[in-house]
This record gives sequence, C-alpha cells and structure tokens, in this order.
Amino acid sequence: MAKICTKDENSKWHKGRIGGYLEDEDRYLYGITCRHVTQSASDGIIYTKDAPENHVPFGKIVQSKDHFKIDTDIDLIFINEDMLIYCEKSYRNSKGEICPVRIYAGSVKDICGCKVFLRSVHCSFNGELSSDVTYGIVANADNQNQLDENHAMRGNFLVKSTNICPGDSGNVLLMERDDTLYIVGMVVGGYTTASTISEDFCLCGNLHHGKMFLEKQFGKTFQLPKTSNIVPVNNENAIKCFISSGSVIWVKDPEDIVKSDFILFEHLITLIDCFGYKTFSTNETKLENYFEEQLSKHVNSRNESIHTITCHSSSEECFRQCMIGCQYLYSENFIKSDEHLKVAIRLISKASCRNRLLCKLITYSTWQLLETGKLDNMKKLLEDGESYMLKMKECNACPLKSVGYHYFDYARYYRRTNNLNEAMSMARKSLEYFELDEKYRGKPSHGKCFALSMIARLNLQCGENFETKDQKMIDIEEAEECIVDFKSFGKLPAVEKTSYLLVKTDLHYRKGEIEKAQRCARKCFCLAAQNHLKQELSQAQIRIKELSKMLNK
Repeated sequence: MAKICTKDENSKWHKGRIGGYLEDEDRYLYGITCRHVTQSASDGIIYTKDAPENHVPFGKIVQSKDHFKIDTDIDLIFINEDMLIYCEKSYRNSKGEICPVRIYAGSVKDICGCKVFLRSVHCSFNGELSSDVTYGIVANADNQNQLDENHAMRGNFLVKSTNICPGDSGNVLLMERDDTLYIVGMVVGGYTTASTISEDFCLCGNLHHGKMFLEKQFGKTFQLPKTSNIVPVNNENAIKCFISSGSVIWVKDPEDIVKSDFILFEHLITLIDCFGYKTFSTNETKLENYFEEQLSKHVNSRNESIHTITCHSSSEECFRQCMIGCQYLYSENFIKSDEHLKVAIRLISKASCRNRLLCKLITYSTWQLLETGKLDNMKKLLEDGESYMLKMKECNACPLKSVGYHYFDYARYYRRTNNLNEAMSMARKSLEYFELDEKYRGKPSHGKCFALSMIARLNLQCGENFETKDQKMIDIEEAEECIVDFKSFGKLPAVEKTSYLLVKTDLHYRKGEIEKAQRCARKCFCLAAQNHLKQELSQAQIRIKELSKMLNK
C-alpha cells in the first residue's frame, strides 16, 4: 500500500484533503481526514490557504479520550472557532448540487461493481469553489478477497481507479442512489494486489467503521451535520474561501519547523494534544534507555563532556539536547536552556520514542517556567502534562520516574505560591512514584533524593532562602528520617549532594546546632560553586550569612 498524503513542490508542506465534517452530541463541528495526514503535522496544526502562498491555521489534532492501539486510518480535526463560519457542511453530487447525504452502513459485497466518485475541490480565493470529479468502481469480490487479513478485518475495501492522485488522502468516496448521496469510504492510499503489478486500485477505509472507531476513541457520539452554513463573502471576512468536503488541507513538514521560531510553552501544549493518541512500542528503547541514563549521570555530576558525546540516532540527539538544556538550567542560563530545549523539540518528530522524550521536555520546561517566574504558564503545563503522563503511564509509554519528577515540579510550584499543604501532598506523590521506579528497575532512583529533600525542607519550614527560619517547624522527626534515607544512595552526584547538604543545614539549625549548620552550608557553597549550581549557591550563601550573624551575637 502506498499512502497518498504528499509533499508540496516547495517541500515545506504535506497536503491531503478534508473528507467533510461530523458533529458531536453538543453540535460541535469536527473535520475528518486520514490519520496518516494528521500524523505528518509535527506542530499539531492543520492549515488551509487564504492566498496562494499564505497558509493559515484551520484547526488542530484532537486529543483522544483513551489510549489504545491505533488500527484505523481516520482522525478528527478540532476546528478553530474563527474558521467554523467557512466550513461548508453540505455534500454535493457529481453535478455539484447539494443533496441529502448518509453514511453507507451496508456490506461492501452489496456494492461491488457500483460506480463511486470523489470531488477534488479548488478555491479561487474569492469565495468561489470549483471541483473536479473522479470516478471509480468498487472492485469485485475476487479483488476484495486479495486484501490482506489486516485490512479486510477492519472493513477496508478496494476501488478500481487510475485517477486518484497523491494528495487525495482523506477525501471521501460518494455513491449516488436516487436523490441521496451515500458516503462509502475514505481514500487511504494506492494498493497493489497479489495478481497485478500496477497500482490501479485505491484502498479505502469504511467510513461507517471509521465513525464507530472515532466514537469509541473519543467517547462521543458523531453524526453528519444537519444544516449547511454557506455565507456570502464580504470584506470583513478574514479568509476568502470555504473549506468543503474535498478541499485541500496542509500540514507543516518537520524540516520547516526547524527553520521557524516558536514559544516553547505553547508548542509543548500543542504536542501534548497531538501525541495523546500515539502508539508506543515497548521494544523501542533498550539502547536509548541506556543512553539516557548515561547522559543523566553526566548532568548530575556536572560533566561538561555532554557537549561532545556522539549520537547515533535522532532519539539520542534529542535526549542529548534535553540534557544540555538541563545543564544550563542548573547554571541559570535560561537563554541557552531555551535554545537547546527548542532544538530537542524540533527533533522529537523524528525520534522513535517521542512520548518518553516529550515527558522529559515537559519536566525541564516546567522548571524553566518556574525559574523565569511564568507561574501561570507553569500551572497550565503541569495540568496538561499530568493528564498526558498518567495516560502514557497506563500503556508503559511514560517512565515512572518522569511522573515522579512531574509531581516534584508540582511541589515546587505550590511551594513558590505559598500553598505548603499542596506542596507537601505533591512531594509525597513524587516520592511514591520514585519508589515505584526503584522497585520496577531494581536499582536506586536518584530522583528520590529530590522528593526526600522537598519533604524534609517543607517540614523544617526554613524557606528556600531561609526567609521563614523564625516560623514554627512542622515535623522534625520526619525530616530526620528523610535525611537518613539519603544514606541508602551511597556516594551522591553533585546535584543530589548539594540538595542533601541544604537540608542538613536546615536540620542542624532547627536543632540549635548553629556551628554544624554553618559547616554544612559552607560545604554546600563550595560544591555548588565548583559545579555552577547557581540556585543552590545562592541559597547556601544566604544561610552562611544568617548563621554567621547568629554566631557573632
């Protein structure tokens, strides 16, 4: 089978066609097209044109309600509100006349040999639509029987036609009976049977089966729109064309995204919507898991050689760019961290384990939003990211430690916004997932150090910058237990050790052991300075200054 979503001549865009529209029970309108068309949309956006060289956003890929194996080449487009007025919801016969329409729900065998057609719609950008009609014949039973079992069991069927072209993916095949149109199927790709070497068959997806698939996937009931909404074009219209069944839609080629600038937070939100349905293979990652772990060790030990490590795949390079971004976050060089995280996000569409990589990008980006004070954006990314990660966790597409880090970032958010009860709740959830990760992998999870330090510091109530040192502490015993748990890790990397030393400083202070507290703070200061950990360096410096005042009284 040859899928027929195709690239435009300038190689920056792929194109397919919109098959038409479905409404849900709330009368909200969705476009339908092939899934292999939407999967080419690396930015998650579907475009149309309002001028020959001007692509404008039409909608975005819809996030599914449930995650399960994708076996049907059909998808929904969530149409932008400002574009709804330009959607021609009606269907037209071969003469171009609007007709009543139904989705054909009968057996393919009953229409073998029947004449079908598709309309390829063109727009003159002045509001006028024109179309070409391509005819075909539903292939006979002998040809249908040559479909491989995988296609046949899904209700796919063959149409005999030599005129269905690259770029027709997503368009629908229509059958005329009396005064009614029946939508028979959706064009998926060319198909070569075992008995012929010529690709003169078109593989079509059964639209009745496809609609049931979408209803199961999205937890909604869909039907064809009951009314048309063609409106006259006027000077106030933002776009001078209509998007009808058979109209061309465009998706941005992954290589073009590399050349364009974007806001990291906004792009991540789009990718979370886009990747929600993506099939995950548990066989993807043995080498990449090892590579990821080695990079993590470089970051946690503040080893600068991460910049020169050789990568052998897009996934490895994406991991490396994520980790370099993390290195710069520790040193609070947010311009550089943003630059490398953007490089990673541009590579993600080529990676074989993009769900895992997206989880990592969410973690580092929430951290960056926290440190740059963009707390509203951080909260949005935390909420959307939590939903996505838990969904991916259910199908083993998200490592447990990624969920642990996400709840740790939630704890940091609530701590920064002075909601200490929620911060403690999130820190305990973080610890729970890191412990599950330890049990699953059979070795220590160093993320557990961060969760333990957060729980201890919230109990000791000294504040990030020692600003609440005079307030009453919550539970010194639990804080001590957390510090004892650190010993199970043996020799700690630089990042985890500075976290440990800061907690130990606060514990000694709360116990009245000011000299011990100052010694710990000085050790933390030296280690942070040596490893360019700016936040930890600042926090240690403040503690040294305040503790020195106490000792000099």
